[in-house]
Amino acid sequence: MIFSRNQYVEQPADSIRLYVSEGRPNYEQFSILKGLYKNFNTVKVSYGILGASHYVHVKSPTHELAEICACVDGDFSESDNIVFAKHLKDIANNAIHLKGDRYSFEYKKVAGKTLIKNELRHLRHHKNKESLNISYKFPGKHFFSEKALTELLLNFDGESLEIRSVHTYPNEDAAVFTKSTLHCL
Repeated sequence: MIFSRNQYVEQPADSIRLYVSEGRPNYEQFSILKGLYKNFNTVKVSYGILGASHYVHVKSPTHELAEICACVDGDFSESDNIVFAKHLKDIANNAIHLKGDRYSFEYKKVAGKTLIKNELRHLRHHKNKESLNISYKFPGKHFFSEKALTELLLNFDGESLEIRSVHTYPNEDAAVFTKSTLHCL
């Protein structure tokens, strides 16, 4: 188990890995803390907070794709159909494009409370009444410690799904913001 609801676990911001699958990988191995799903006609979206970060799984009649961000190594098999796996810090230019431009991902690491608050405001500015949103505050090292936050914001326009996330690391005074887009659903 990666995380216990009552236990603090130190995970540095540079430990986040991105896994992309053309199927439904075993994201349960990371302990799902909160999970939701939504059907948009023929497109099914499941998403949630993991003990190690977040996941989003999208399935339409023609495509299936999953994104997992995790602070620990995943144990995947061939049946998980992982097509991309890399530490964020090792992604050139902080961005990738897979399957032509059908899937794109970019990230930014921010340090300093003011910059983090500004980026959080920017992320939340994209929220509207149709947005899907989920968040979780992890326990701090001490009862008085600032809590780490993972928040997901998903917007679907009928043809593409935009996924925005933040993962905060109060002990480092840092946060990682991600934005990914899945086109042609």
